Amino acid sequence: MINVKEHTRLCVSLLTLFVTLVIFVQTNVLTIMIFSLKREEKQVVQVEKEVKTGMIQETKEWQLSIPKIKVSGRIVEGTDEKTINTQIGHFENTPCLEGNIGLVAGCDGYEENYFADLEKLEEGDVILYQYGEQYKQYQVTRKQDY
Repeated sequence: MINVKEHTRLCVSLLTLFVTLVIFVQTNVLTIMIFSLKREEKQVVQVEKEVKTGMIQETKEWQLSIPKIKVSGRIVEGTDEKTINTQIGHFENTPCLEGNIGLVAGCDGYEENYFADLEKLEEGDVILYQYGEQYKQYQVTRKQDY
């Protein structure tokens, strides 16, 4: 027979496991999307055009913009629930500028569901990334259905 203390501990463990799995699934979907992107050679010229036309505000902020699905959001360090409820979170153990930049955001059930429409992206769609004064442009090269 399980006492109340053990039962509570078991419930907390199961809830923690569930939340971890949800974050893991969201993260893997985003990571797969990021792996599916490649940088274009003309990224600096195109991003400068986007800045001039006002699609990206020229600031020292950290942000992500996906024009096709009308996403524009601030990126902050961290992946806790409070962060991804309203912002795009950055996995602290991933790079901020080069390599596999790990980001996570809400897909459903958050105040801001930045990544809810990622499945609407098609080959050729553009993703704009700003880290301080550095701008990058990525292009979707492959779409994989899940």
